[in-house]
Amino acid sequence: MILVLLNSPQERIATYKYWPVHPLYLPHPLALAGFSYTGRDNIVKCFTCNYTASVNSWSPSLNPSEAHSLYSPECSFVSGLKMYLPFDTTFPIDANSMCMKDKHSFRDTHSTIDSILAETNTSPTNTCDADIVRCFCCDLAIAKWNPQDDPWVEHAKNSCGCLFLRTEKGDDYVDKIYKPMHPVLEDKDSRLKTFIGIWRTEQTPELLVDAGFFYTGDKDVVRCHYCDGGLRHWEPGDIPWEEHARWFPFCKFLIKMKGREYIEEIKRKTEERQQPGSSCSTALHLPRLPDPQKIKETNQELKEKMKCIRCRTNDICMLFVNCGHRQTCEECADLMDFCPICDTRIKKRLKTFLSN
Repeated sequence: MILVLLNSPQERIATYKYWPVHPLYLPHPLALAGFSYTGRDNIVKCFTCNYTASVNSWSPSLNPSEAHSLYSPECSFVSGLKMYLPFDTTFPIDANSMCMKDKHSFRDTHSTIDSILAETNTSPTNTCDADIVRCFCCDLAIAKWNPQDDPWVEHAKNSCGCLFLRTEKGDDYVDKIYKPMHPVLEDKDSRLKTFIGIWRTEQTPELLVDAGFFYTGDKDVVRCHYCDGGLRHWEPGDIPWEEHARWFPFCKFLIKMKGREYIEEIKRKTEERQQPGSSCSTALHLPRLPDPQKIKETNQELKEKMKCIRCRTNDICMLFVNCGHRQTCEECADLMDFCPICDTRIKKRLKTFLSN
């Protein structure tokens, strides 16, 4: 059985321009799993079988391809995922027009892929132009290979959401190589939405987003979506990429996009111009964002502590004036003559309220 793609991954990805930020599902994996965005809420549609669903209806443990296979097993895209047509390598790639560094990766957003590679042991395909290879699935292209480079590792570094990569190597393998701290903000559009109508510094949202940052909503504090490094106190003249390299030189996103030579250059530049009292952005070493499950558990514990110690149903609201204890609701307090905490006789009761 063979599969003919009626539209390319790029065309499907283009439909996600106004995709609302979702904590589990990003446009790239959804598009590679065969889904395009319908433009309504979080509803996606398969281009082959027309299976339509809200991603919120899927189990959180399922990735897009697994959900597609589970809910539409007869889909020809799902059943033919492993069967590929010969890849058309005749589309133009102008290597001279691209700024390449060692293992520089890029995506040619103007070219389309109308067929995909015959099944082999590796996903990159030779484009017949220098040493440029391109993935048939995610359309990632990589050039300037070094002898020690591992194709799987470079694929994971530069296109961690590729469906072929994750199917062949597994999520654990990919996540060990490249795993953003905030995966929901991995694409630029999602990060840009965090700045809308709020940001007021010389550094434009576009420049900050391009350097990997998103806005936290607190003053001028931004964080890197990958390393979670925070920067604040931006001054005129500060360059986002340079500040990223200066404060968080080991960030894999930074290394992937700018290269180690750039980072070393910024390090030397900083050492040369460093003077007492010079102004620059300030690194913000904030604690990691808390786990949502732990927040939920803590919230539940606090709610339990606010319950009456006698009935465990109503909220605490009564204060015993003579001893100062406040541990019961109004109904239970009326039934007591002695404080349940210190056993002091209750002379006066006051109803109290918590302010917002």
